[in-house]
Amino acid sequence: MSNHETNHGSPAPFGFRFIAPLALGAMLNPINSTMLSTALVPIADSLHVGIARTGWLIAVLYLTSAIAQPTMGRLADLLGPRRIYLVSLGLVAVAGGLGGAASSLIGLVLVRILLGIGTSGAYPAAMKIFRVQADRIGCEPPRVAMGVLSLASLSSAAVGPLLGGVLTGVFGWRSIFTVNVGLALLTLILALFWVPKDQPRRESLVRLSEEVDFMGIAIFAAFLLSLMTFLMNLRPPVWLALLGAAAFGAALIAHSLRRRQPFIDVRMLALNRPLTVTYLRLGSIMVIVYSILYGFAQWLEGSAGLTSAKAGLVTLPMSAVATVSSMMGVRTKGLRAPFLVSMGTGLIGCVCLFLIGSTTSIWLIAGAVAFFGVPMGMFSTATQAAVFIQAPPEEIGTAAGLQRTAQYIGAISAASLLAFIYGRSATDHGLHVLAVVMGIISAVLLVATFFDRTIPLMSSAAVSTTPKSVTTQPKGKNMSLTKLDDTCALLVIDLQKGIVDLPTVHPAYEIVDRSAQLARAFREQGMPVVLVNVAGVAPGRADAGSSRSSLPADWTELVPELEQHPDDHIVTKQRWGAFSGTTLDRYLRERGVTQIVLTGIATSIGVESTARNAYDHGYNVTLVVDAMTDLHADAHRHSVEKIFPRLGESTTTEHLLRLLEASVS
Repeated sequence: MSNHETNHGSPAPFGFRFIAPLALGAMLNPINSTMLSTALVPIADSLHVGIARTGWLIAVLYLTSAIAQPTMGRLADLLGPRRIYLVSLGLVAVAGGLGGAASSLIGLVLVRILLGIGTSGAYPAAMKIFRVQADRIGCEPPRVAMGVLSLASLSSAAVGPLLGGVLTGVFGWRSIFTVNVGLALLTLILALFWVPKDQPRRESLVRLSEEVDFMGIAIFAAFLLSLMTFLMNLRPPVWLALLGAAAFGAALIAHSLRRRQPFIDVRMLALNRPLTVTYLRLGSIMVIVYSILYGFAQWLEGSAGLTSAKAGLVTLPMSAVATVSSMMGVRTKGLRAPFLVSMGTGLIGCVCLFLIGSTTSIWLIAGAVAFFGVPMGMFSTATQAAVFIQAPPEEIGTAAGLQRTAQYIGAISAASLLAFIYGRSATDHGLHVLAVVMGIISAVLLVATFFDRTIPLMSSAAVSTTPKSVTTQPKGKNMSLTKLDDTCALLVIDLQKGIVDLPTVHPAYEIVDRSAQLARAFREQGMPVVLVNVAGVAPGRADAGSSRSSLPADWTELVPELEQHPDDHIVTKQRWGAFSGTTLDRYLRERGVTQIVLTGIATSIGVESTARNAYDHGYNVTLVVDAMTDLHADAHRHSVEKIFPRLGESTTTEHLLRLLEASVS
C-alpha cells in the first residue's frame, strides 16, 4: 500500500492533514527573519532611533534562534515533539500580541527574543514528528512530504520582504508582529486536531539536566552576546566585550571537551573537517544573503525614497529566483557546481550593486538584486545535502541545529556589518561600500570552494543511496547480539592515519570515537583489545590493480584517539584479513577467547575479511555495525545486510556497552 492510500477512509499518514500544520510551523522562523527587512526604516522613524540601532532587532532574533533551536530540538526528543510544537506556537502567538503593543526599541527587542524561542521550537519539533510518524507506520516519509516542509521554509524566507513591505504599507509596521497571532493560532488548532499525540513520557529533572547541556547553553549565549555587543558597537569599539567573548569562547571549548553530550560539540567539529568547512562556508555566504535582505531594503526606503510596499515589490524578482534556484539545486547531480554557481552569481550581483544608485531605473535595480536569489535558494539546498552526507546519521538532528546556528551567526555578522557601514542612514555610498565588502567575500569563497577537496562527490539526489542509519539493525536474517561469552576480545581494524583520512561513507571520526569507547570498556573488564593496522598488500594481480607506491611515514600509525594501552595486542597485517599471515589466532587461543567483536574501516574489506577468517576458525563473531564504515555506500550495505547475517551477530555500540555493564553487575 502506498503512502497515499488509506484504510477505511482514515487520513493518509503523510497526507494533507499531517503536513499542513507542520509546514505552517516551519514557515514561522524564516518568515519572521526576513519580514522585518522592509519595516526597519518605518520602525526607526516611529521610535525616533537611528537605523543602526534597529540592527538589534535583526541580531537578537538570530542570537536567540542559534541557542534555542538545538535546545528545543533536544527537548522535543525528551518531552515529546507535539508538546514542544504546541508550546512553541503558543509563545509565537503571545509574542505577536506583545509586538503589536510595544512602544519602545527595548520592548521590541524583548518581543523578538520571545519570537526567537517560539519559532525555534517549531521546525525541529516538526522534523521529529515526521520521524515518529515514519517509525510508527514502518516506512520512510515520502520525498514529496519532506519536500513540502523544506520548500515552505525556503519560500517563506524568500517572500518575507515582500509580505513585510505590503503589511507595513497597508497596516503599519506593527502588523508584521500581530500577523503572528492569527498564523500561530491557526497552526496550533490544526496541530491539535491533525497531528498525532505523543506517547506518554515521564522525564525527571535529573534526566533533563543530563541530556540537555544547560551550562553549555549559558556559556554559548554569553559568548554570542559578548561578540554581538562588540560587533554592534564598533564606533568606538567596546574592547571589554571582545575580551569577554574570547573568555567565554575558551570556556565553551573547555566545557565541550569535558562533557559527554555538549551543546556545541567542539570535538566533533575538530575531527569532522568536511562538516566544519561546510558550516564555515554557510556562515560566510549568509553574511552576504542577510546583508542584502536587510541592507538593500533599508537603502530602497532611506536613499531611493520608496515606500515599504514598493520596496517589497522590488525584491519580488529576487524571491522568485530564490524559489526556482532552490528547486534546481535539488535536481543537480553534484554539490560543487551549485556552490560555485551561487558564489559566482553573488559576485555578479555585487558588481551590479556597485554600479546602481538612487537615480537608477527601478527595473535595473530589481534586476541587479535578483542575482542574489541564487545563493539564497540553490546554495541553501546544496548545503542541506552536504550536511546530510557529512553528518553521522544518528546525529543528523544535532548537525541540522548547528547548520542553523552557523546561518544565524552569519546573520548576526550581517547586522553588525550594516550597522557599521550605514550608521544612522543608508546612502548610495554606503550601498557601494557594502557591495565591495560582499564582493570580496564572494570572490574568496569562489576560489576556496573551487579548490575545496572536502565537498562530497555525492549529490543531493544520491543521498538516498547512503545507508539510512548505521545504527539501525541490518535487515535480513541476521541475529541481534544475544550474549557475550565469558572471554571475548575486541578487534579494531585499520583505524590508522592513512585510512581514516580517506573519503568514507560515514564520518571516520565517529567510527574512531565508538571504537575508542569500546576499547576503554573492554580494558576495564580485563578483556583483550587487539589493534590492527595494515602495512602491505597481497602480491597477486587484480583487475583493480594494487597500490604499492611509497606511502607517508605515518601512514600505518594508529590514531591517537584509540588511547593505545601497554596491554593491547598490536597486529600488523599484509593482507585484508587480520588472521592471514599473523599470530592472531594463537594469541586469542592462548587467552581462551571464544568470541570476537569487530569494528573498523573498511566494512567490505578489512572488517569483512577478518570476520570471515574468524568464522572459519570457529569463533563467535559480533559485528558492531555503527562502528564501521566503507569508502562506498553499496559495499557497506552489502556487507551489513547480506554477508554479516551469515557470519555472526550484529549489534550497536550502545547495546554492547550495556551488555558489558550488565556482565559486571
